[in-house]
Amino acid sequence: MSELGFGYLDWGALVPISPFLHGQNFDPETTRLMGVAFESARAAIKRPGDLTDEMIAKKIIELANAGERDVEALGEAALNVPTE
Repeated sequence: MSELGFGYLDWGALVPISPFLHGQNFDPETTRLMGVAFESARAAIKRPGDLTDEMIAKKIIELANAGERDVEALGEAALNVPTE
């Protein structure tokens, strides 16, 4: 982990979802895909204002644990998390 709390894969790529993994381990490719989906959802123009980074990460991690690996599906599901 870096000082900022971001994890790095073996090849040095920043993985911004790492602080939300809370000790859960995924293979490097899955972690990379989750990171891409996380950044995509965070940057979405139609992101609800009350949808936090933690809520986005939690949904992506939940789906990855269930076997989902499609970046678009992960990101889309994260944007549709109920915020109330």
